[in-house]
Amino acid sequence: MSELFDDYLTDLAATAKPSEKTVERVEAEQKSREWFQSRLGKFTASGMIDYVTAGTKGAEFGVTAINYLAKLAVERSMTDEGIEMYLDSIMHKEFWQCQWGEKNEPVARERISEIFGVKISETSFSINPKIPYFGGSVDGVGVLTAQKKKFVTEIKCPADPLIHEKNVQMILTGGIDAKHKYYPQWQAHLMNNEDADFCLFGSFDPRRRSPKDVAFTEIYRDTSYIDWLYDRVERGEKAINDYLLLGVPISTTLNK
Repeated sequence: MSELFDDYLTDLAATAKPSEKTVERVEAEQKSREWFQSRLGKFTASGMIDYVTAGTKGAEFGVTAINYLAKLAVERSMTDEGIEMYLDSIMHKEFWQCQWGEKNEPVARERISEIFGVKISETSFSINPKIPYFGGSVDGVGVLTAQKKKFVTEIKCPADPLIHEKNVQMILTGGIDAKHKYYPQWQAHLMNNEDADFCLFGSFDPRRRSPKDVAFTEIYRDTSYIDWLYDRVERGEKAINDYLLLGVPISTTLNK
C-alpha cells in the first residue's frame, strides 16, 4: 500500500487543512481552445498511453502508435484556416464521460489538497525542457514542505464507479506497476518535470463515502523507462519529418 495513502487512512482526524486557497489558476486553462491549440502537432504525456503500444509478432510499434503519429502529422500540415476549423470540431465534441471528469477534477484537487494540507497549483500545457515537440499538462503541482519534496499530480475521476473501485483496490494492495494503463503518462509527467520527486496519482469518485471516495499513490521516477520514452519519441519525430518532408510513409520509417 502507498505510504501516503496509508497515512491518510489511519489518521483522517489529524488531516491538516490549508489556510489559503488551494488551487491557483494560470493562463491557458486546461481544455480551453488555447490549451488545445498549444498541443497541436506535439507529443503529449497523455498521448504516450497510445504511443507505447506495441504491434503483433514482436513489432515495436503497433497500429495505435502509428495512428498517433499520423494524427500529429495531420495537425502539423494544416493551414491556419484548417486549424481554426479543427479546433471548432474539438470544442464541439461532447462526451459525458469527459464532462464528468472535467466537472469533478477541481473537487478532487481540493480534496487532495485538504488531505495533504498543501497548496496545489493548477498548471497549463508546458514544453519538455529537452525537446520542443513534446509536452504535457499535469493536473497540479505541490510541495511537501516537511519532506522537501515537489510532486506533480495526475487525477482521474472515472465516470464508471467500478473503475474507481479498481483503482482503490490496486492502491490498497500495491498492485500499481509498469503494466498499469497510465504508467506511460505518469513517467512522461516526470520526464517533463525534472525537478519533481514523484507523480501523485489520484482517483476520485464523489458518489462514494469518505475515505473510499479518494485513493492515491506516489509514482516515482523510472529512469530507464524515461530513457526508453525519449528514444521512442525521437524515432517518432523522425518518422513524422520523413513523411512531411520526403513523403516516406510513417510505418516505413518505423519498421526499418
